[in-house]
Amino acid sequence: SGAANIPAATPAHHQVDGIHGGSVLLPVFISLTQKVAKMEWRFQPQSGLAFVIAEFTNGKLEWPNPRDRFGQRLDMADEATLRIASLELGDRGVYTARVRLASAVVEEHTFSCRVYESVPEPQIHAQLGSKTAEGCNVTLKCLASGKEAFNISWRREDQLSFQEDESGWYQLSAKGPVLHLSWRPNSSDSTVTCLVSNPVDQKNVSLDLLSICPVDSGLGIYLWRKRSSRGAVPPTPPEEKKRSPELQYAELQKRRSPPKSNENQDPGPLSPCLAEVPVV
Repeated sequence: SGAANIPAATPAHHQVDGIHGGSVLLPVFISLTQKVAKMEWRFQPQSGLAFVIAEFTNGKLEWPNPRDRFGQRLDMADEATLRIASLELGDRGVYTARVRLASAVVEEHTFSCRVYESVPEPQIHAQLGSKTAEGCNVTLKCLASGKEAFNISWRREDQLSFQEDESGWYQLSAKGPVLHLSWRPNSSDSTVTCLVSNPVDQKNVSLDLLSICPVDSGLGIYLWRKRSSRGAVPPTPPEEKKRSPELQYAELQKRRSPPKSNENQDPGPLSPCLAEVPVV
């Protein structure tokens, strides 16, 4: 009779993630002091029965059923690591490596494999709610087509997420893809980025808020006047424009000359000086 199989006390469990069309590695960690006699790989799909997909013995990988869903997509990256290439969404499930060591000990290592679609190129739809001299109220919606759910987040030009900003110039909707902004055109950061991701892929798209809330000439004049109100020299009214010295002197003489009806009145400070002539 053959040697008895001694099961391992605690099976090792691992989580691996892959992208549709890519590949994943399922490494079995075995002590260097142990020698593998045989390794059997089984697959438990999300629906259906489990089945053996490969056997590794004496340094050679064999496929019990070359016509199963994996075909020639399986190979050994090294003596303890199975590689699955050209991943399909149907490859999601649990993989179990049943390892029989030369010491007759049997170990089981399981891998939960998740396969994700690549993230599609996102788009930002912008809607201008209102525009005043102070700024704009804008609603942005980030859209990504696909059958799966993606994580959607928003970032500013300085790469900070809106959750890290406490200025209060934004409002995130409960659904995530929608962002409400109260933005001022004189703000230093005008670029908003939508980031769409899953555990294995991510893509982003950016929008310059100036493209939907431009700084027009009227707003520029308003801002200049507002900033120049302190210490600015007011424009000279038309009636106070500089006049010629001769005209000013003539008008002054006209206003300050003594009336003719009172000849004994003291001369004004601007009257001409005349020599006193004695009466004969």
